[in-house]
Amino acid sequence: MPPPDMNAAAAELLLQQLRDSTVTDRELIDCVQWAVREHGDAQWLRDRWPTEALPVINGYFCTARLGQGASGAAFKAIDVSNGRPRFVALKLLQFVSAAEEERFQQREIEILKQIDCPHVARYLDSGRAGGMTWLAMELVEGLSLDEYLEHHTRTLEQRLAIFRRVCEIVAAVHDRGVIHRDLKPSHVLVDTDGQPWLIDFGISAARSEDWPTRVREKRTTLGSILGTDKYMSPEQAWGGLYPVSRKSDIWSLGIMLFEIATGGDYPYDLDATDDASAHDALLQRIRTEIPKRPRIDDARLGEPLETLISRCLAYHPEHRLQSAADLATDIGRCLERKSIFTRRLPLWYQLQRIAVGLAAHWRFGLWTTTVGGVLVVLFAISLLFGVRYEVSGQDYEKETRGRLAGDLSGIDDAFVIAGISEDTITAVPRLAASNGFVDVTADIRTWRGLHGRIMKRLAGAAPAAVVWDYYFPTPQPGDAAFVEGARRLSAAGVPVVVAVDRYHEDGRPNLSDTILTGAGPALRCGLILARDMVSREGEFVMALRRRDHIFPSLILSAFAAVVHPDCRVAADWRPGKKSSFSLVYHPLDTDRDAPRPDPLELTTLYYNSADSPGTPGAREGDALACKAFPLERPDFWQERTVPYEWLLTASPDELHRRCAGRIVVLGDLRHPRWLFQADRHDVRYGDQIIKGVPGCYLLADGVRGLFGNVSYRSEAPLTPSAYIGVALLALAGCVLPSRYAGRFQSPRAQRALLALLPAAALACIMLLVEARNGILVHGLMFAAALCLAATASFAIEFARNRYRVPAGT
Repeated sequence: MPPPDMNAAAAELLLQQLRDSTVTDRELIDCVQWAVREHGDAQWLRDRWPTEALPVINGYFCTARLGQGASGAAFKAIDVSNGRPRFVALKLLQFVSAAEEERFQQREIEILKQIDCPHVARYLDSGRAGGMTWLAMELVEGLSLDEYLEHHTRTLEQRLAIFRRVCEIVAAVHDRGVIHRDLKPSHVLVDTDGQPWLIDFGISAARSEDWPTRVREKRTTLGSILGTDKYMSPEQAWGGLYPVSRKSDIWSLGIMLFEIATGGDYPYDLDATDDASAHDALLQRIRTEIPKRPRIDDARLGEPLETLISRCLAYHPEHRLQSAADLATDIGRCLERKSIFTRRLPLWYQLQRIAVGLAAHWRFGLWTTTVGGVLVVLFAISLLFGVRYEVSGQDYEKETRGRLAGDLSGIDDAFVIAGISEDTITAVPRLAASNGFVDVTADIRTWRGLHGRIMKRLAGAAPAAVVWDYYFPTPQPGDAAFVEGARRLSAAGVPVVVAVDRYHEDGRPNLSDTILTGAGPALRCGLILARDMVSREGEFVMALRRRDHIFPSLILSAFAAVVHPDCRVAADWRPGKKSSFSLVYHPLDTDRDAPRPDPLELTTLYYNSADSPGTPGAREGDALACKAFPLERPDFWQERTVPYEWLLTASPDELHRRCAGRIVVLGDLRHPRWLFQADRHDVRYGDQIIKGVPGCYLLADGVRGLFGNVSYRSEAPLTPSAYIGVALLALAGCVLPSRYAGRFQSPRAQRALLALLPAAALACIMLLVEARNGILVHGLMFAAALCLAATASFAIEFARNRYRVPAGT
């Protein structure tokens, strides 16, 4: 009942005071009751109500504005429709389209009528008036959640206890098939008893009748962004391009928990950028950036709360917490100091989100990184797997090239290999005894006299050179005959080259003093250091640098002896300079001019170390100049092999016919046996590895490579042209996907493309390692660069476009 002193004048005075918000709720109720009783309806009250700022909607008289949100304006109003005035919350709703308004009228209001959850403002009435839809809800008096926590709580545990209750309320709403879609502290009111209430379901989404037990994934109108910027999920921030589910409310709860745990901090930067307002900049950050890590002062609660926040703020809904009830349960366990059930996001997912953020904000920087990464990858592959290709005509001066193109042009038929086999070991002692050689046994060290006899016989056959793939380190009884044979060959203009296993500190070869001093200029020496022909196919040591001494290899000495038989060879090589290697010739006759030095382009420059010896026989700190040549398989050399004993028994005519103008290599063909380490090696020939290849065959391969002026050029490091080509193709692989990525809308097509491109790059790399043709090597390298860069670039573009166009549209 209104007070007895209430009359028309008093009522009009109260309505005037309402404009200035100086009237109490009790006075307004009395005024409304008097007007309805006195005049029989609310028309008198409606005629005098201050409608400019406080509208009257049907039987609802607005008394104060409660707030303005994305979904409309909210008012505190008096409901006079049922004759018993009461305060309600009245919201005038705004819709982005007529379809949204129709859906709200036909379906969601009906669902909201059925919401009957504790501590949720109940639906009272709704309708349409003056071209506007209105919604009346139960009025909850209290402070917003953030205001209440600021003024009425002291500890983090107290704040978490209230937030846990909020999560339970949201879980109950979700169980009834409703998604709030605008959870924020101002939509949670805490009453005078400290109990939170959930209000404002103006933009909520509800389940459909045919899905009674599932939350309906509601897709908003394309381009519409519903919700409050700070608390909306990424799927809402993209303006309806992807479905909104109850996981969107989980995100909003995660933001609220972040603010509560950190004392008001926010996981994103709220400032505007040079090209976007604060609103647009924040939406873009929500769409693409990873929320920053919360800084929680309470050490005991820090780790579990950080885990819960990270799971609530996972970009993809499927990686978020399953329900608000799970969040409430784990908040309760935090308060009880128990381990939570929720586990952290997997590391791979966190890295994926970092990549998406970089893709969205740093495209050109990622392109630069991609190009550099492709260069590094191909360089590493070239270095590790010895990528190389054949080149010809790159070495030597004009004089040497002329000789190689003239008298020495028949390279394939320029060798005769005289091999000592197991049969030779048996045959030679009998043959020596029948020819008057005494003390010749199966021990090859006793054969020096026979070696001399062979060289004397070869002097009449006029070979191009005689190369001994043997060591003669110690004096033996037959040294004099050996020296005499070497002198006989030298007098006939045939150079003799012998192998040494090492050089002494003074630069003297490890050779029998009798042979070294006796043969004099008639003898040339060369170092043999075996390389691993499996990992470094066709690679030979050309020279060894030890401090100030440079020692040429047997291969190099044999080549120089044939090309310039009247000269001795030395190497000119600046330390650490692979491109500065050259052959220097010193005439035996000091009165004649020396030929010009021949430049020799090396394949690799290698330093021997104690940790990685690499080449047996080399010392720590030795530098090895290496050059790689195409290899002929053993059967090629078998056709050019004769038994060692044949050189003793063949007639002079047979020797001349077989050996004239050719390089005669004498080597060991025996197989390994107990206590005997044979001169045999495992060798890679393309994609095949052949075991037990005789060393003299490899020696002939190296000399043949020098004569043919055909070698391998290594792509480690890459040549400048290869660097430029790879960089340009990698750049093309970055740019092209930015134009064509939009054609691959289907996730299946995207996954197929991102699997096909790396597979193509891998195939190119595998072929690259095996290829030996220069054009093919560079083509495969460029193709691999294109595919690798395109893979990274397509991944970048797919990340950028992930939510720009809905799948299947």
